[in-house]
Amino acid sequence: MQRLAKIKQPTLDEITSFLPGMVYRCLNDKNWTMKYVSNGCEGLTGYKPEDFINNSPPYNEIIHKDDKPKVWKIIQEALKEDKQFEIFYRIKDLNGREKFVWERGGSTGISKEKVVLLQGFITDVTEIHQMKEEIELSHDKLRLLSNRLQSIREEEKAAIARDIHDELGQSLTALKLDLSNLEKGNNPEVLHEKLETVRDTIDFTIKSVQRIAAELRPPILDAFGLFEAIFWQATQYRKRFGIDFDLDGLQEDIHLSKDLEIMLFRVFQECLTNVIRHSKAKKVWVKFQQKKEDIILEIQDNGIGIKTAKINDPQSLGLLGIK
Repeated sequence: MQRLAKIKQPTLDEITSFLPGMVYRCLNDKNWTMKYVSNGCEGLTGYKPEDFINNSPPYNEIIHKDDKPKVWKIIQEALKEDKQFEIFYRIKDLNGREKFVWERGGSTGISKEKVVLLQGFITDVTEIHQMKEEIELSHDKLRLLSNRLQSIREEEKAAIARDIHDELGQSLTALKLDLSNLEKGNNPEVLHEKLETVRDTIDFTIKSVQRIAAELRPPILDAFGLFEAIFWQATQYRKRFGIDFDLDGLQEDIHLSKDLEIMLFRVFQECLTNVIRHSKAKKVWVKFQQKKEDIILEIQDNGIGIKTAKINDPQSLGLLGIK
């Protein structure tokens, strides 16, 4: 008869070695005095199991001082209701690095020594916590950006309404008055002068319409593309603000989709807005190039610069919009 090989029963340490964290059993005291600690504690805390068993240091010592009251309170409340507990808190490992951990455990009941024993599992959730913070920060930034974009739209609508009312409205009113005067007049010389006034008013109105339309969306962008639009915008800023431009690479034969041209042009405009509002620059360098499948639009100025903290500030909505 064939004998079956005797299978060795795994030890507790062998079973817990596969877990990404630390299995423990401890006293319900202020030090969380450990009676059993799995080998996973070294990867989590940097300390060996015997360090915690010997209270050198006690586990409570590595818990962040601001989180110690929370940990104690949650565990004691769970014990009163005979429930398991879950806690997120911070620890400092052997190298002084701060980590966020998640702990789940409960009571094993009263031991022979009539003391309460706890057992549970602790694992590192630092990366998950950081990802959560980054997502929340991203949501906050998007909320601010959405509010800012709505504000910009309202400001643009108000500016357009003012232009239409102040310039087009006044021009059309003047034309109406001039036409009424033409109906009353019969002197050829007077009529000629009034017609000249009407022509001037019409010319002014046409220029106003063209200016308003160009500020909303330069027709040159649709007619001739991104590079001509950048050249046109640079010329406008040179006239209005005295900024000198060095444009490089705008003559290259690069074909872009219409959506990409619009996006890059808006980035260019936002950068110029920052130059005028913040940098106090007198010269701007614009370089455009294509490297394999990458399109690179590089904009530099000789202004005062910006601090890194300001770049990462959630309130820097212009930069956030560019991103």
